Amino acid sequence: MNAVLGEIDLSSCESGAGLSIKQMKRLSRVRQSNLLRSWIQRGGFVLPADKILQRVLDEVLDCVVDASPLVQWPGAEIRRYRDLIFVMPPLPEVPSFCPCEWRPGQSLQLDNPAGLLTATLGNGTGLHSRLQTQKFEIRFRRGGEAVQPASRGQTHSLKKLLQEKGIPAWERERLPLLYVDGQLVAVPDICICEGFQAESGQPGYFPHWSRLDAYL
Repeated sequence: MNAVLGEIDLSSCESGAGLSIKQMKRLSRVRQSNLLRSWIQRGGFVLPADKILQRVLDEVLDCVVDASPLVQWPGAEIRRYRDLIFVMPPLPEVPSFCPCEWRPGQSLQLDNPAGLLTATLGNGTGLHSRLQTQKFEIRFRRGGEAVQPASRGQTHSLKKLLQEKGIPAWERERLPLLYVDGQLVAVPDICICEGFQAESGQPGYFPHWSRLDAYL
């Protein structure tokens, strides 16, 4: 591995926590492999075998833009979203139901996925204050969910809404959904559903979700 060349290529290909595929494709195959080794090693992950790196080049860099490729090896995995690739620890399976309940104004830490659910008190924004005494059930995506964001006037598939917000596929299934009496009322950091929003001039609670093992 040429560490010096790897650092040079990292400086031109890094974008946030990921690598730009567009920039990587300007490099030769040899430099792409060298860049991946430098990037993986700098992230503190064990370097994979050459055949694994070859799979990254073949299956991740060269796939269609809307695909969700995944290449794994012990202790790490590489995923792609749009023009970026990310290296991360293996993500555990997420249950469809969480046994925890949450109230606005309360901080709740979850173990799987690891994260913190909180709420910001605002004026005329967020969940209506009448819901403050409600117990919110936490669920995760099963597919097929529909939402009507407040003031949008129409219903959308949750998948499409999360795509609009630029949420990677593997993060979408790890985003807690808030239900009251079996009805979806809010998606933290994304939207409050119609009929559950705070009214103008009234206090409200806007839920936030922070992944504790996030890399983005």
